Amino acid sequence: MRLLICSLAALAGTLQPVSALEFEPVKKDNGEKWLIAQGDINPGDGERLRDALRSGAYDGGLFVINSDGGSVADGLEIGRAVWRANMTTMVAPHGQCLSACFFAFIGGRKRHVPETAQLGSHQFYHAPGATEDGAEAMTTSQAVTGEILTFALQTGIDPQALTYILQTKPTDMFVFDRLMLTKFRLDDPIGKPPKSEGPIVLPSGSAKPGCTFPDGFLASDPLGLYPQCR
Repeated sequence: MRLLICSLAALAGTLQPVSALEFEPVKKDNGEKWLIAQGDINPGDGERLRDALRSGAYDGGLFVINSDGGSVADGLEIGRAVWRANMTTMVAPHGQCLSACFFAFIGGRKRHVPETAQLGSHQFYHAPGATEDGAEAMTTSQAVTGEILTFALQTGIDPQALTYILQTKPTDMFVFDRLMLTKFRLDDPIGKPPKSEGPIVLPSGSAKPGCTFPDGFLASDPLGLYPQCR
């Protein structure tokens, strides 16, 4: 991990936020597989990353992210894609991973937030112009909250971290300090296994062609028995 931090520090000057999420592969002489993601998380970015990782070329590699957030649904899908690929996540040195980016970050089997980086989030909210009435909006919000909690349990972070996020207004930002990062297993370079036992399955989700499980099925597949589900 120390080597990774030193190598990434050299890249810190080139990691600048951009308006749309961009993926940049980085090949290292020692064979390490890096994928750097920068920019806002927009609808469709989760599917783009899933397609990019489906070949297995980045399995077990490093996913470096620098983002102010964006689409919650796509942040979750990015996190799921990273989890399926057994990748380690890291916030870019001198960068940040905020709002919906938090859900992408926690998908790492191992996770690291450098001293010079920030990780934080806040309550999710509907985009301007949403047409749902109060009852529909509450139903949607509860469903999304359940999906977020399920994913947090799958990744092995302490769900208590979500209480700080869900109590922070959308106009504010809760940034985790160093003590919290360690306590809530957000900065976990060792990669402690999730406390939950058995596969966690979301209550809904459409299956990809050739895959018998819905997209919400997040059980580990160490033997590679279901490559069509990547």
